[in-house]
Amino acid sequence: MSLIDNIIYATNVHQGGGKVLLLPILEALKNKRNTVFILDERLKFPNSLILKGRIIKVSPTLTGRFILEFQLLRLITQDTRIICMGNLPPLFAKPKQLVVYVQNRYLIENLSLSSFSLLVRIRINLERLWLKSRAHRVNHFIVQTNSMSKLLQLRLWRVPGIVPYIFLPKVEKVKSNLALKNRYDYVYIASGAPHKNHRYLTEAWIIMAKRGIFPTLCLTISKDNEPELFRWIDARQQKYDLKIEMVGELKHAEVQDLYNRSSALVYPSIVESLGLPLLEAVASGLSVIASDLDFVHDIIKPTAVFNPHSIESIADTLMKNYPKSKAKTHIKVQTASSFLKYAKSINNYL
Repeated sequence: MSLIDNIIYATNVHQGGGKVLLLPILEALKNKRNTVFILDERLKFPNSLILKGRIIKVSPTLTGRFILEFQLLRLITQDTRIICMGNLPPLFAKPKQLVVYVQNRYLIENLSLSSFSLLVRIRINLERLWLKSRAHRVNHFIVQTNSMSKLLQLRLWRVPGIVPYIFLPKVEKVKSNLALKNRYDYVYIASGAPHKNHRYLTEAWIIMAKRGIFPTLCLTISKDNEPELFRWIDARQQKYDLKIEMVGELKHAEVQDLYNRSSALVYPSIVESLGLPLLEAVASGLSVIASDLDFVHDIIKPTAVFNPHSIESIADTLMKNYPKSKAKTHIKVQTASSFLKYAKSINNYL
């Protein structure tokens, strides 16, 4: 084998569910000196996580990504094995070296990008082209659900060996230093991306307020990261006296604390490859009221569902199905060790 046996390629993973899933992988491989970790420079991980292998930090720009691709030409040999945790394989990697973990549904489904900014639309279209043009070089794809597997086979039909596979870190009920004094009727763990559907959710809260119903809702929207959405929600919160609190981006332990302070997860997202909070909420014993879409039914049996494209459906369902029972999972949750054990079985990885 070469001096560099393995590469963990995670150039665009730095937040949300991707980060939650990546960190246990890094923890499991932290003592591997013959592994190169190619990471997004925005990724923050605990000081206790010290990687003994080589770390290459990548700028989240097209220039930074292309510089990395040429740098990889000097690192990759016939013996090097690459696990790609961020949807895209390297541009110049040789065939039969690649395992690619795909969790971005926008890259493999022809979904509308009209709600995104021009720059984001350009980036996603470039990444779609990137993935499609390099898919034939990938040895194995790993996806999280049956619906993602079907989409991948439909869009990238030339590539065999698609493996539906799910892994999640163990959910623990731990206390954190998060200064939350309230308990919430509903919580929604999500960034402010358009497909997360915060505007329709807020409009549903307005409908309930006009009917004299004021459930409490906690959102993980950040004033710094999503200023426009924050102001939009805040204006309506004040106008209609909505019981909505925005606590910003949270650490994983703080998210667990928030689950413990909530009765139910509301999940109006319209596009997901998995939906990590759905599984976390079930593990925390919450009820789940969510979008009536395949990614939800793939992994859990929710308490109730609504049409996420209808404000009235969201409001009516929340009013009619206030948490009565806990949700259940449909899948066997896998750990990072299980994922790596599977990866090792593919062409002698790791």
